[in-house]
Amino acid sequence: MHDVEQKVSAQKRVCIIDGTSIAGTGRIEGINDIVSNIERGDRLQLIRDKDNYFDEWAIKIADNLGNRLGFISCDRNEILSRMMDAGFELEAIFDDSIERDGWTDVRIKVLLYA
Repeated sequence: MHDVEQKVSAQKRVCIIDGTSIAGTGRIEGINDIVSNIERGDRLQLIRDKDNYFDEWAIKIADNLGNRLGFISCDRNEILSRMMDAGFELEAIFDDSIERDGWTDVRIKVLLYA
């Protein structure tokens, strides 16, 4: 096992948000194709977007190929952004996706490594 893998496996993961929708999926071209390649439990990237014009607390969500899925919702992102800015390690886990009237509801969990 690599050093990084040992570190991650030795850390305790705490679920701090259980089941939230990714914001902005309706603006992602090909979102259904992207999501079809992700399985429940897959890790997703959380990318702090400090220079976001619309939201100073923005956090992008991407799959492990770098495809953008959307953002953490603005009603949940400030505390997570502050944690990321302070150096805490957060991770999103794909939970599910559901088609709703032409919109893809992509649901995730957010974990904190302690």
